[in-house]
Amino acid sequence: MTDNSSQQKDEILLLESIISTKMEILKRVPNYKILMKIISDNEEPKIQFHLTVTLNEEYPEKEPTFELKEINNYLDPSKIEDLRSNLSSLCQEYINMPMLYQMYEYLLTFANEEEEKIIKEKNKKELFEQKVRK
Repeated sequence: MTDNSSQQKDEILLLESIISTKMEILKRVPNYKILMKIISDNEEPKIQFHLTVTLNEEYPEKEPTFELKEINNYLDPSKIEDLRSNLSSLCQEYINMPMLYQMYEYLLTFANEEEEKIIKEKNKKELFEQKVRK
């Protein structure tokens, strides 16, 4: 348990150094509970997530508990469920290894890809409307 505790502390410190402005430690004792704010890299982001992760005493030997919320309700609920399932699978792949940053990166990549789709659809729609007007 002490080894896990030490690993957890080290991972949290490293995560803080990487995404400090996008994370908040909500609780330290008895188990870490952190909030990661995932916002796409778009100038006017529509896709934003809050990922709350609670590390159990066995972490990283066991998957942490997490809660995923999409802030702007922009995505279909089925996509959010798929994301939760994919995050859980990702955690299983990283058992016995640090996985918090991987969870963050996975969601950020997803958000960026979704934003790209939104922009492409918007551009298509605008092009179509321009053609119709002519």
